[in-house]
Amino acid sequence: MKKLLFLVAVLLTAGNLFAQTWTWDREPEAGQNVMISITEVPESGPLHAVYYCFDGTKLIAGDIGMLPSDDPSQINMALALHDHVSWVRVVIKDESNRVKSGDDKFVKNANALPEAGLVEYTIGANGYGRLMALEMESDQVIENCKKAIAAYPEWLDNPDFFQSYYMAAKRATSDEDLDMLKSHLTKISAKPGKTSEDMMVRAVRVAGDMGDSTLQLALRKNLDKKYPKSALHQEEDFLAFRKDSIVEEKVKLRDKFKSTYQITDNNKGIVDQMTAMIVQGYGEAENWTMVSTYTNQIADPMTRARVCNQYAWQLSGESIEAEAPNLLIAEKMSAASLALLDQESAIPTGYTKKEWQPVVEGSKGSYADTYALILYKQGKYEEAITQQSFAVMSDGFENGEMNERYVIYLEKAGHYKDMENIMDRMIVEGKATAKVKEIHKNYWTKTASSEQLYAQYEQKLADEAHALLRAKVAEMWIDADAPAFTLVDLAGTEVSLSDYAGKAIVVDFWATWCGPCKASFPGMKKAVEHFASDQNVVFLFVDTWESGDNIQGKVSDFIDANNYPFHVLMDSANKVVADFGVSGIPTKFIIGPDQKIHFKAVGYSGNNDELVEELKMMIEMVQGESKMARS
Repeated sequence: MKKLLFLVAVLLTAGNLFAQTWTWDREPEAGQNVMISITEVPESGPLHAVYYCFDGTKLIAGDIGMLPSDDPSQINMALALHDHVSWVRVVIKDESNRVKSGDDKFVKNANALPEAGLVEYTIGANGYGRLMALEMESDQVIENCKKAIAAYPEWLDNPDFFQSYYMAAKRATSDEDLDMLKSHLTKISAKPGKTSEDMMVRAVRVAGDMGDSTLQLALRKNLDKKYPKSALHQEEDFLAFRKDSIVEEKVKLRDKFKSTYQITDNNKGIVDQMTAMIVQGYGEAENWTMVSTYTNQIADPMTRARVCNQYAWQLSGESIEAEAPNLLIAEKMSAASLALLDQESAIPTGYTKKEWQPVVEGSKGSYADTYALILYKQGKYEEAITQQSFAVMSDGFENGEMNERYVIYLEKAGHYKDMENIMDRMIVEGKATAKVKEIHKNYWTKTASSEQLYAQYEQKLADEAHALLRAKVAEMWIDADAPAFTLVDLAGTEVSLSDYAGKAIVVDFWATWCGPCKASFPGMKKAVEHFASDQNVVFLFVDTWESGDNIQGKVSDFIDANNYPFHVLMDSANKVVADFGVSGIPTKFIIGPDQKIHFKAVGYSGNNDELVEELKMMIEMVQGESKMARS
């Protein structure tokens, strides 16, 4: 229910986006505090600091408190280093969790194994590099691995280290290193000795990836003999579970899994997946009692909350108008989903507590929307309003359907003044749907008993909305050179950006698999049709990031099936999307007659009217800028 945007990149977009100087007041040492200062930091909105380190080979992320500074271009912070740390990475992020800058240090640790810091650094850069904005070339990974092994040969029996070395050697097609790693696997096969279960599992996987089935089989026999209940056995049992289509048989297989294997942090997620699939099976059979029973058996609070909300929403009827299959169970599951979010749950790798909390709060807003609909259908209007108020405010009034439900609940409960204020806000901010506008009109015409009065009031709101939108759009103005490109359209004709010099150009990057892109297309169709008679406005829909066979045919069929009047260009090599620096789609660029980018719009709000009005405003402003430049 948040703003729709398909992120092709990982959560944290890498990149040192401002120049800065990092100063550590001393050589970092395990168990000690270190002061860090960063200068030449621009005032670019709220920033926060995060550190990454390792506990063994487990990545740990933590928040760092920033200390007060008289200089707004300087950041000061104190970092307490754990006793086990041999390497640490510190990054500065913006309010969207994008990495703006970072620095890392080896940490002095007398109790650590030889070259432990180098190993942690290598695993971090190779295994979590994009997460920490710390990429490393394969040659550098290989060099680091060799240095670590020279100091401490036992590093080869560390599964994560071995994996990093193998993946780097594979990427670099280094036969010498691959042969050495294969030789080590052969030694493990001949004498497994004290090799850990994790390393033997990794050895089986790598041997298979190398294509050596004989070595893989030998390693697997040793694994099965020494660790008969290994992760590979568990995965195979899970695969058998997934293939069985009868829900009662799935219950038996899950229970057998639980009795066969010791449930730990490493495999409890598998059990939760099994349980969630059992819930799905009973849901398809509309056995709601069993859905509730097995949902309660999911261990992880966040997972159980998600499943509870999923079926509570289904049981609510999913809309005000639809019939609800079972409101009693729906209410219990929905209330449980919200309560579960307040329980402590494992934070995903790479998140800190501070970064994870907004994710949880976002879920609360979505789940409150479900609960409100159920309460409304039960006639509990005041309780529904309380929940829906939290939902729409949590979402920033971005979701049209949620906004509609809030207005309807207020009207049903007789809270007319609150309803009036909320509708006014939605209209002024461009977040009112057609339904909300209809309710707004009915309310005012019945109250004022005058269509003319409503028209005057509507125009007042429209003027305020236009002024607010213009101010918002004006703040988005940029001035950057548009990368030149030449692409082929669906008719096979070459099209260059320079062909449209002197015109306002909307370049929309999209893909057939991108739900938000497709959701925005009815609005884009309205925009194209609005400017159809204006020869100085051009829309180019650049299809990118596609995969599979007959891509052009797939794209053409989609456009034809929906009767979209779009001029589609094929970015088959994904070069243009990279040149424009796009990290998520849909992303639109509004290019002026001067062939410069003046606006960049990422994602889709879910409101077609808002989309069209914003595009019209942007095009008007780039055309106006061009006229001013010529005068």
